[in-house]
Amino acid sequence: MKKHSLLKMLLITLLVVVLASWTLQITTVSGGEFSASDSSIKIGLFNLISYLGIVFQYFSQVFVFVLAIGGLYGVLHKIPQYRVLLDKIADGFKNKEWIFIVVIGIILSALSSMAGLSVVLLFLFPFIISVMLLMGYDKITAAMLTIGSTIAGLIGSVFSANDIYGITAVLGHNANELVGFKLLLLVVSLAIVLVNTIFYGKKHQDRDHIVKGIFVPEKVETKNKRIFPIVIVMDLLLIVLALAFISWDLFNVSLFTDMTNKFVNPTGATAKGIYGAINTVLGISTSNAFGAWTLFEATLVIVLASWLISFIYRNSFSKYLSSFGEGAKKALLPAILAILSYVVLVCATNVPFELTILKGILTLNDGVKVISMCI
Repeated sequence: MKKHSLLKMLLITLLVVVLASWTLQITTVSGGEFSASDSSIKIGLFNLISYLGIVFQYFSQVFVFVLAIGGLYGVLHKIPQYRVLLDKIADGFKNKEWIFIVVIGIILSALSSMAGLSVVLLFLFPFIISVMLLMGYDKITAAMLTIGSTIAGLIGSVFSANDIYGITAVLGHNANELVGFKLLLLVVSLAIVLVNTIFYGKKHQDRDHIVKGIFVPEKVETKNKRIFPIVIVMDLLLIVLALAFISWDLFNVSLFTDMTNKFVNPTGATAKGIYGAINTVLGISTSNAFGAWTLFEATLVIVLASWLISFIYRNSFSKYLSSFGEGAKKALLPAILAILSYVVLVCATNVPFELTILKGILTLNDGVKVISMCI
């Protein structure tokens, strides 16, 4: 029953959205003025199918990305050294778990705010949740830290061209002042998340009864305790994804674009030959420069990282494929849930009845309007 509770909740939410499209007016806002009209779009079965097509057209990369994350951790769970790494971190912060919570919260919120990595950060969630569970926390505490810190970063989004909350949304409107306001929102939001996570976690922490589930791999005795290959590859993966999704144009940094252009369009016969041979395999174009990546590039890097880890620990390619497949299979339901949530989003976007509900709050006074638009 509990296993499919989130799926049921999303289906109920979708039903509510459909029913709302039949009963509520559409309200739009232009120039600070609200205007209502009867909806000419009533969501039915054929609308849902067409919206599902839109979701797969624009958000299929999320589906594939989630499966790749599952594959990565499927590989890691078959490597005994990964559990050794988790235990070392959990034991290293014993009686100082709050430090781990604060550090992880700052990292997640900063990357979410500064690099627009709200979805990409999902690849870190299983790792963080595993450590939290080994520390004796429950899944709710782990969710508060991971999801809460990421949302805090979104609330205080500052320098992200891929986010409507970023500085590009306020250029020409006293941008510097609003950036400071966003930073304030980030600090306050993160502080609220961290305080609640620490206090809630302290009440529910129990190291004697660890909740394992699918996140914590089984402990397997091994003489090889080398964990640095996993640490190095995972750190490099995080660095690459952070650099790839930071909006460098907002800082007038053209380094990565220039480097990519030189690689794709080299000068000199020798350089053209070398780069041409390499790029025959890589297939890099100017659109693949850091700062312009999508989840498809991120998915490829995660798949390569999972294979590299498996290779370093001398697993056969068939074992790698088997482990990756098992992990991807476990991630299938979360991937479906992600797609279903986007269906709800597309339905609500095509029939915008939300302002009909929120209009009373948004029109209380000008101050509330300003805060609403900023948040």
